[in-house]
Amino acid sequence: MTNSKTSGKIIKVDLASPPKGYLKPLGGGSRDEWNERLSNLVVQALPVDQNNLEACTEAATAALSGLADINPADPVEGMLIAQMIVANDTALKLYRRAWLNMTDLNGSTSIETGGSSRSS
Repeated sequence: MTNSKTSGKIIKVDLASPPKGYLKPLGGGSRDEWNERLSNLVVQALPVDQNNLEACTEAATAALSGLADINPADPVEGMLIAQMIVANDTALKLYRRAWLNMTDLNGSTSIETGGSSRSS
C-alpha cells in the first residue's frame, strides 16, 4: 500500500492485491484498474457529444473494439494505441468538417484564395 498526499488529503492505493488482467486487451496492463482507466480516457477524449448516450456508446464500442483488436502487449503500447485511435478519429472528423464547409448548395466546391474564390 502506498500513501500519497494531495491537497492535504491522504490517498491510499492498494497494490498488494493480485492483478487480474481481464481487460488487458483494452490497455495492455496486467492490472484492470489501469486498463479501465485508459479505456475511460479514450472514450472521454473521442470527438462526440458526450451527452448523447447513443452516439457516445457507438463511438466507444468502435474505438474500444479497435483497441482490443490491436491487442496491446503492455501499458506503453496501450497508451500509444489509445492516442492513435483518438487522434485518428479527431483528424478524420476535422477533415470531414472542412470538406463540408467547402461545398456549397449546388454541390460544387469553392476554395478561398486571398480575396478571391475559385470554383471547381
